[in-house]
Amino acid sequence: MKYLYLNKKETGMFKHKDIITAIEIGGSKICVLLGAVADGAPFEVIGQSEVPLDNEVVKGEITDMDRTLEKFIRALEMADSSSGGELNNSVITAMSVTGCNINSYQASALGFIKSSDGRISEQDIDEAVAMIEKKPLAANQEKLNIIDSYYLLDGVRRVRNPFEQNAHKFELFCHVIYGDSNRINNFRSIFLDAGFEEQPNLIFSAMADLYGIVSAEEREHGTLLVDIGRGTTEYIAVLNDGVFASGVIPVGFDHVANDLAVGLDLPLDVCRDLVSGNTLQQHAAAGSGIIDLVAGNSRRRIPLASFEKIIDLRLRELFGIVKSSFHDQELLRNLACGGILTGGGALFPRTAELFNAVFEFPVRIGYPYDHNRDLGPLADPRYSTLWGTLCYAAEQLKMLNTGRKRGLMGALSDVVGTMGDSAWRTLAGLKNSIKI
Repeated sequence: MKYLYLNKKETGMFKHKDIITAIEIGGSKICVLLGAVADGAPFEVIGQSEVPLDNEVVKGEITDMDRTLEKFIRALEMADSSSGGELNNSVITAMSVTGCNINSYQASALGFIKSSDGRISEQDIDEAVAMIEKKPLAANQEKLNIIDSYYLLDGVRRVRNPFEQNAHKFELFCHVIYGDSNRINNFRSIFLDAGFEEQPNLIFSAMADLYGIVSAEEREHGTLLVDIGRGTTEYIAVLNDGVFASGVIPVGFDHVANDLAVGLDLPLDVCRDLVSGNTLQQHAAAGSGIIDLVAGNSRRRIPLASFEKIIDLRLRELFGIVKSSFHDQELLRNLACGGILTGGGALFPRTAELFNAVFEFPVRIGYPYDHNRDLGPLADPRYSTLWGTLCYAAEQLKMLNTGRKRGLMGALSDVVGTMGDSAWRTLAGLKNSIKI
């Protein structure tokens, strides 16, 4: 375990502070990040923990509840200790979710203007949102996030925020992200079994990425974000500050390692080290066409081209699946800022090159950023979702304190929960009941 970023220098200066918490249960690790918001100032990171996972979470699905809970509790204790015991004071706790058969669709609702002067009120908008929220899904499915895409006034005028606009009628268009309720409830169960009394605010992982690594210009002019993790790949497309497409592909960078293991008859661990390290890149840079490997009790000499061919085929297939999932190919052509790659898979040098070849538009690697501070080791694509989840929690806190804010950065329909002073109970007795 290592603490990636801890800034407690100014916490003693806070006259008033609210604590926010971000949680990520990913394919390779469980991370907890705590922030403190003081008097409307930018939040400070005050604590963090990271606990590695083995195979407790596969393709975004929790496969071993007991061991995941044990490691989650360990991560909570470490984060609480690093923050000076602030976890119990969390006002907003947000948790990212992937896998869970997550999908999305575009929804619309007709709004009714009740004022005599024809100006659209907050109540009019709220009622249109409520209509979308109440629309039923298929059995065993639930809505995770609803984000407004745009509003259409009088059937012709397209606006981001219709509040106080004059119109005879308006229509709300939203992007709805949903998933399998039973699988999502597994994440809630882990959270509640760890001792919390209120449910967390759930956010789709790729949606969280938008908060932490995508600039205002990219949200305005359009970008496709693709997050390549260990077992899954998430994507989300945003244009004019509205979300228009999103989804999860049950393929991650671990599948690249698996392809190498099967295709070249190598141990999986050896292949994981190759794609996560820089061995392949060093050989390519040196012009070496052969890679010497020790696999078990034997020594292997394998052409570099064999590795490159297998990796290229898998990544091209992955990006091809993402591209084909867009029912509206015109949307891709309108994304003026191109693509953003993030997650651990984005660090492999060939990933961006192959993305560019498939989508035929420019791409950059997405790193967590903040204009107010240096994020240190947190500024790594592997922590994009974690950082974005904390930024999302900060935005939820702002909404709680100042009222609802429209648009992407206001995440229309999320219900804000309050943890309270006694939300996280003592864990000593609970840990004794966990099956290891």
